Amino acid sequence: MQMAPHKKDWILEMAKNGGLPDEEIAQMVKELEMGPRTDWAVEMAKNGRMPATDKEFAEMAKQMDDWGLKGAYNPKNLYPGSPFEPSSFPSPTEVRRQAKSGSQKVLSDWKTLQKIVERHHEVLEKRWVKKTKKKQKEMLLQAWPNMSSSHRPDYEAYRNGNTGRHWGGLSNYQDAYKWPYINQQDLSSRSLIVFINSRARNPPSMFARADLDATRLGSIGHFVPEPAFLKGYTLFMDGETTETYGKLVSWDDDEKAADLMFSQRQFTPGDGLQVFELQERVYPFLIKCCEFILHDLVESGSLFDNQFPIVSETPPAAATEPPAVIEIQPSLASISAEAPYRLPANLDLDRLRGILAARLSAAEDHLWELREDPGYFADTVIDWSEHRNDRLLDTWGNPHPTGPHTTDFWERVIRNVIADAYSGYETWSLLHSLVNRLCALKEKYKNEISYDRQLPDEYLIAILKFQQV
Repeated sequence: MQMAPHKKDWILEMAKNGGLPDEEIAQMVKELEMGPRTDWAVEMAKNGRMPATDKEFAEMAKQMDDWGLKGAYNPKNLYPGSPFEPSSFPSPTEVRRQAKSGSQKVLSDWKTLQKIVERHHEVLEKRWVKKTKKKQKEMLLQAWPNMSSSHRPDYEAYRNGNTGRHWGGLSNYQDAYKWPYINQQDLSSRSLIVFINSRARNPPSMFARADLDATRLGSIGHFVPEPAFLKGYTLFMDGETTETYGKLVSWDDDEKAADLMFSQRQFTPGDGLQVFELQERVYPFLIKCCEFILHDLVESGSLFDNQFPIVSETPPAAATEPPAVIEIQPSLASISAEAPYRLPANLDLDRLRGILAARLSAAEDHLWELREDPGYFADTVIDWSEHRNDRLLDTWGNPHPTGPHTTDFWERVIRNVIADAYSGYETWSLLHSLVNRLCALKEKYKNEISYDRQLPDEYLIAILKFQQV
């Protein structure tokens, strides 16, 4: 079956505008000209048909990979001894029971944490920042015994448990792989207050995907148990009630359920139950931290007393700020450090644009200083020259053949100084322009962005381009 010329031209135009290489465009056109392919998701899930030949299996595997199917949902991962083997195969009734129980516990703990923060968030922050690092760590260990000591304990666990084999089975460091953001180094700082506030002010459903993604190293390495498997159902993790947060929906009852699950806008039953497992420890931990910090109120029984007024997240204190106060843009390092503890769905493009604008301005100033100020240029060149390996003496005490005593050395240094200044300016300029475009597109499509449908193509392509850069 041949494809209509006008349709082929349209596909070529769309592919080229999307930045695809010529070979990928050619392959796309070739596949379309071959006519419709077998939809193996439909064949296997609804018709019960499996690939019968090597060619059909290869076609099925490619489709599954293109769709991003993971674990037991991709048939090529299932074979004797496969690390993708699900930990269990619960029935729909069992999944509903576990989801109901997990939802009730998590939402109950969230509401308790919310009540504490609404009444005492200012006192929590003041008391916590006044404590020494030693006292902070002692308190954290009380709330979470045997808490990992270092940043990213999952990487440390991987290094300790890596024996050089492809797969060594389940790890002995389950906490490190499941809750890598729960560690003494990161939380013995203001990050704990950020963590408490974000979890208290927003429902658990807002963190469901982020909590699951945090276990990525343990999941792809198969160091934590594989999630349970239930075919033909999607677990919806929405809202603030037990009826919506953990609702199991059959694909036969909702034709969009499968698409929402495979596009990761909703959850597989196994992943949803794993989210409950993760959150059932996070919220009690944060409540304990609050109780330890506010120990006097706990002992007096006045923690939830009505004498403490409920304060919203953004109090009307802006009017009391002196007009001369200038907001200092946070550094990329501070944003990165606090990212695991903030609301993940809140893509603050305006904040990012401000940071990139500051970096672009600094790069531009640096470039102009090099051009116009001989003293600044000389200081920069000398600074660069002092951080090069060819400045060091060898083991016999002899200088490098093209060390500082040669013109070749200084030519390389000056070339690197100038190249770094221009490339730095171009890099920040490109990032800043891309974020400006993202801000404009976000405003343009603000009424069309919803979890239950795909992002507009123009906005999605802009996000992917920014991600690649």
